[in-house]
Amino acid sequence: MTPFILSHYDSNTLYAAANMLFKSNNRGDSWKCISPDLSSKPGPERQGNVPFGTITDISESPLKKGLLYAGTDDGQLHVTQDDGVTWTKINNGLPNRWVSRVVASKYDEATVFVSLTGYRRDDFAAYLFISTDFGNTWNSIVNNLPGESINVIREDPTDKEILYVGTELGAYCSIDKGEVWNSLCRTLPTCAVHDLEVHAQTGDLVAGTHGRSVFVLHAREIHKIKQGMRE
Repeated sequence: MTPFILSHYDSNTLYAAANMLFKSNNRGDSWKCISPDLSSKPGPERQGNVPFGTITDISESPLKKGLLYAGTDDGQLHVTQDDGVTWTKINNGLPNRWVSRVVASKYDEATVFVSLTGYRRDDFAAYLFISTDFGNTWNSIVNNLPGESINVIREDPTDKEILYVGTELGAYCSIDKGEVWNSLCRTLPTCAVHDLEVHAQTGDLVAGTHGRSVFVLHAREIHKIKQGMRE
């Protein structure tokens, strides 16, 4: 599915992606290209049931206007800090895998998370990284996560230390920014979790799955557990 986002800064502004990133300032009535081809331009040998050489996810920083990230299905990752005027390739140290999610942090403008998946190449390892310098360097935060392809990562909306991930087989959380991960699969069937979202007002963690409906977890219980551990 073509990734598109609504800007944090202007409800008239949209971003949508193909192999290039496009921007509309008038709710989609007209568009302009704000990037070069951000893929590696793979040839016909990479074509299969899905076309390669396309942007798979984009993220706009909620803290710094003009800071955007774009990841592709052929392992490319780029950042712009001036709303597309200039782009920098930032995938050094990352595996050459499909970028399943890139997330600009809501707590620190230099922090960004990226998950990658290799299941289309029969590689089911977990790939999850954090950068605290706009993608110049990366550190793995997989740690004790099982060998399951990761589809999505989310920050908790009220606690910067709590992270959630959805994989091909379930969902997990960390209360210490990825040092240790815990399963959220006790009442969740074994299924691919393709998206996660935390409702800021209710504290509900909503998981969208592949073919097994939508599930809701009261994520505030995770906050209570964390508080109890501190006490």
